[in-house]
Amino acid sequence: MTGLLLSGRRAEARAELDTLRSLFPADPLVPLADGLLALYSGDEAAGLAAFARLAAAAPPEQGERLQKQARAFAAVLRSLREINTAPVFGPPPPATRKAIESAPDSVVALFKEAATAQGPLGLPQPVVARFFDWSQVYMTGGRMLLAGAPMSDVIAAVDPALERAPDAALLQLSASAHLLKAQDHLRPDQKEQLIAELRIVIDRGEAAAAAPTAIPFGTFAYQGRTTAAFALALISLPGFDRGDDARLRKNLRELVREGEAFPALRAESIELLLRNEGLSADQSRLLLADWGLSAAGQSAPWERLAVLESRLGNHGAAKAAATRALAAAPTDTALKSRLDQLLRSPNGK
Repeated sequence: MTGLLLSGRRAEARAELDTLRSLFPADPLVPLADGLLALYSGDEAAGLAAFARLAAAAPPEQGERLQKQARAFAAVLRSLREINTAPVFGPPPPATRKAIESAPDSVVALFKEAATAQGPLGLPQPVVARFFDWSQVYMTGGRMLLAGAPMSDVIAAVDPALERAPDAALLQLSASAHLLKAQDHLRPDQKEQLIAELRIVIDRGEAAAAAPTAIPFGTFAYQGRTTAAFALALISLPGFDRGDDARLRKNLRELVREGEAFPALRAESIELLLRNEGLSADQSRLLLADWGLSAAGQSAPWERLAVLESRLGNHGAAKAAATRALAAAPTDTALKSRLDQLLRSPNGK
């Protein structure tokens, strides 16, 4: 059960806990698992209360240690939650910056306690070492990224961990670092280095999209998908001629489908991709149509498609997309005004 929890499979862990509770309601593992699940779900008060119940049934010295470790673990998860619920695009808010700067130290302190015979929270050390080790690498790399460290240093801190920890959070962090490193190879004579970095980004992003994670509160798999799609679009830009239309199309479809759970992030990701000239008109059209069909009742995808078709001179298609946008938001007078003006203007200008 703990292994499921620390592998990010919390629904399965909860099912195991329900079975344990029904069979052995007095087992001390019940409040332990209750506490871990609550902390992992972001309910710090409930988690600490469960550990207080567990500590009350233990010898005084062990009970005090359990509560101390539970509070430290809660602090680590609080830092992770602050980091991973911040906006994906744009600069992080001050609270997130503070969390990134302070979190690795708290992880190191807790990891040292994990090395004791009993381990943190009374769990065996091998069970939890993976979580603390990966979290330390993730937050240390994040702190370096935020501090403006050279991308080669960030990559050196993160990439070696991928062989023993193919975690979505680490894969996505690596993909982001390699994408930023690619910007160091923008000179015409460095085309091959740039393409090599982008291929790493694509592979890491796709791997993140398919990988589990032990680190809670993040959208690492979806960010991996977005990063892979963005790199595939970049490598398709004129002058590179290394694009893979089938692979890009697959990632765009998955970006729309997987983004149903993250509608705001999906909208930002799609807008970012559309600004990239690596997408052909057909790819942009298919991406927007997929988004519109997936986001029932939303006008934004169809309005964006109307703008695209108008700029391409496809006035019939622009009108059809505008009609679908208005059908999704029939009382939005501002939308109607924008679309009326769009359809009257040549080439969407």
